[in-house]
Amino acid sequence: MSADSPNVRDSAPVGWVELAAFEPDGTPVSFRPCQECTSWHAEVMNKDGYVFVREWHAVDCKTFRMLTAKTVREQ
Repeated sequence: MSADSPNVRDSAPVGWVELAAFEPDGTPVSFRPCQECTSWHAEVMNKDGYVFVREWHAVDCKTFRMLTAKTVREQ
């Protein structure tokens, strides 16, 4: 792996983002495993009466960076 390549392997540092499991109209949100990082995994959790999907990605993963930027914009 070159110095400028993102580290998206199993040993990469990971971070998470919480996403709503349902759209405002009640439609369930579907998600698929990340094709970019091998560190990806997900948890479904109940937090304060709301169901969330917590996705874990390598911190260098493009999808993770996009999701975290999107959640910051939505807050």
